[in-house]
Amino acid sequence: MLKREIAKKVLGASCVLVLGATLAAGLWPFNPFPRNEARWLGNENGLDLRDGAIVISTTAFAPKGPSPESSSALEIWLEPARSFTTSTILSFYHPADGYQFKVAQYQDSLILRQAPRDDPRQKYEVSILISHLFKSGGRKFISITSTSTGTSVFVDGTLMKTSSRLRLSEADTSGELTLGTSPVYNSSWSGQLYGLAVYDRSITADQVLKDFQSWLKNGRPEVGPADAPTALYLFDERSGNEIQNLGSSGDDLYIPRYFRIPHQKFLEEPWDEFRANRDYAFDLAINVLGFVPLGFVLCLYLRTTGTSSNPKLSTVVVGFGVSLLIEVLQAFLPTRASGITDLITNTTGSALGVYLSGRHVTGIILARLGISIEERELAHPERDE
Repeated sequence: MLKREIAKKVLGASCVLVLGATLAAGLWPFNPFPRNEARWLGNENGLDLRDGAIVISTTAFAPKGPSPESSSALEIWLEPARSFTTSTILSFYHPADGYQFKVAQYQDSLILRQAPRDDPRQKYEVSILISHLFKSGGRKFISITSTSTGTSVFVDGTLMKTSSRLRLSEADTSGELTLGTSPVYNSSWSGQLYGLAVYDRSITADQVLKDFQSWLKNGRPEVGPADAPTALYLFDERSGNEIQNLGSSGDDLYIPRYFRIPHQKFLEEPWDEFRANRDYAFDLAINVLGFVPLGFVLCLYLRTTGTSSNPKLSTVVVGFGVSLLIEVLQAFLPTRASGITDLITNTTGSALGVYLSGRHVTGIILARLGISIEERELAHPERDE
């Protein structure tokens, strides 16, 4: 009898420990106001962005004519800190409809992603991938220029790829500009930014090469008043939290004191969270397995003590409740993401733990420890078939 009571206490303590570990894993690091890790280089013009860095526009970029036939261009001078990561370098975001165009690093490649828009010629997300661009490291001068017929990507003045499917208009380079991460979830990019220019028109291959040479020599594009970019950021302030726009229009950039996601999602829908890659599949597996211990020990405890008339259902409900608590709190943590997918996978993990706790081998092990299970199906596993 004494052995049985000790075993119950051990199971109860195990429930508390597993619950604490589950909450800690889901909420770590619990810091609603992390420091912004965007810093000036100091010894030269540029920004050093580390994990947890963000730079945002003070107001939204207003396009002059955001029709599918309009043109736009971008020039970005950068150097990634890591040659292999998945993160967002910059993004233009429209809060009203969630429309987004972003430039990102995908593993060791550069990728441009354009969300679906209200255009009969484009119903799905379109992207351009420049494979292994960052594999060798070093500074890269990336030029993206687009017309109504397609988009071309140049690196260090050399054409790398052209796509007729992706057509960038002023709608893509308008809205709220975010540097260093995504505006809707934490996707921190680490590296240095040395310059950024945004144009409300396309630029020619000759202009791309001329600008590349000018950026290298003078630290800025060589343009006159008539062909000046809409926005031009040289990152030459070297102090303070404001970055001046030297272009013809547009707004300044701002470095917040704290790292925050401007439009962080609350319980994001599974279809918006879905990514067709191995990282997404790995996260699903981790979220399922992470809740198995909670489902396992809690169900055993409820069965052993007889404190619930339906231990299986009670355990799954508790698992769902713990997961919901974590996802709600994660919406207020800039370094975490709140989504329904995690809620589903965590609850599935709890159910899997319940299933494992009811296997015959579990009953044999507990019996040797002097613990008897109140539910008869554990002693008669054939009834589960």
